[in-house]
Amino acid sequence: MSEPKTVYRYPPCPDYDVEAMESWLSDMAAKGLVLTRDGFFFGFGNFEKTEPKTMRYRLEASKYRSGTLNEYNPPEEAQEIYEAMGWQYVAARGNFYIYCTDDPEALELHTDPQVQAMNIDAARKRIRNDIIFEVVWIILMFGFYLGNGVRGTPLLLAVLAFGTPASLLFVVLLSWTVVEMFSRFAALNRLRKRMRSGELLSHNKDWRKGRAAHIAGIIANWILTLTLAGVLISSCTKAVDNTDEIPLDEFTGTVPFATMEDFLPDCTYEQDKSSIGRELNHIELRSDVLAPLIIEYTQNGDLDGDDIHLSGGLGVTYIEARSEWLAKELVREFIRNGKGSKHYKLLELSLEGVDQCEAFIDIFPTVVLRKGNVVVRADFYHSSENKISLEQWAGTIAASIAG
Repeated sequence: MSEPKTVYRYPPCPDYDVEAMESWLSDMAAKGLVLTRDGFFFGFGNFEKTEPKTMRYRLEASKYRSGTLNEYNPPEEAQEIYEAMGWQYVAARGNFYIYCTDDPEALELHTDPQVQAMNIDAARKRIRNDIIFEVVWIILMFGFYLGNGVRGTPLLLAVLAFGTPASLLFVVLLSWTVVEMFSRFAALNRLRKRMRSGELLSHNKDWRKGRAAHIAGIIANWILTLTLAGVLISSCTKAVDNTDEIPLDEFTGTVPFATMEDFLPDCTYEQDKSSIGRELNHIELRSDVLAPLIIEYTQNGDLDGDDIHLSGGLGVTYIEARSEWLAKELVREFIRNGKGSKHYKLLELSLEGVDQCEAFIDIFPTVVLRKGNVVVRADFYHSSENKISLEQWAGTIAASIAG
């Protein structure tokens, strides 16, 4: 079997460590591995196996940042000038173009470090703009969740819906991205200062120093990214397929709050089974670091008695928070979320036995209750002419959690 002519190697340093990259590429050529025009794919350098060569590599800041799916080549005029000097353009990595030569007589691309600092400054400013964009995006994102009057899922409810571990993982990756951008900016800033002071770059830097930390960071980032992607895919799949929902007909446990059967105890309850597609009557139970018990409950049916027939549907979100402070924050977010609805209308309601109570219209009459660290958001709609008052059904639920 013939030996492969192409091998892949992962760089031992980031692209902005210009001196280490130049030294590493030269050392690879000395071992018989020469970087090809295919450049870098998903971070890995594409090298051709040849006889060991003595080659020089130089990096020059580019106008655009190259990636796996978008490589920006230098202007043809610049390539022609450098070719006349004995240098060939090879590939791009990150914010830099890579040139090489095997001619020991070829003049250096840059002999004036202050002129070269101007190119570095362009890359530095581009990264600075990326940092500004990233920070503004983060501020707007959290402002969307935290700002009053903005309709959407508030922050704490979003964390519980997504899961605290996955939410923390997202924050870690987001912070990692920002820190990496600041590190890149700081490194280029230091390089620029050295050049502006007239210091010539070293093309023989020991690239092995810091290699382990760089590779470990890359591996850790990939592990975290793939883990988060897996969680997202799993969450989306469960949401589409409703895999965590249990039909009420199959649920054998009990719930710690009142249901439709409790609204009119003297009536007979019959479940509505006219659902098409998603089950009208279902329950979902889950647990989270911040809330040991979360229940999503949906019930639709009829209550029949001697003098009354009542049809309707009940939706309940029941949360046992880890602390009373968290419970209060959940109440605040439920209320704020309701205020963002175009149907919002405050309703007068005062119930005994609970620590907090708020009622409003959010399409349907809705109540938010808190007793200690337990929070309940419930809505109830009527589909029959007969109705029961908000005080009656909400009071039944309040009494059930008040103990």
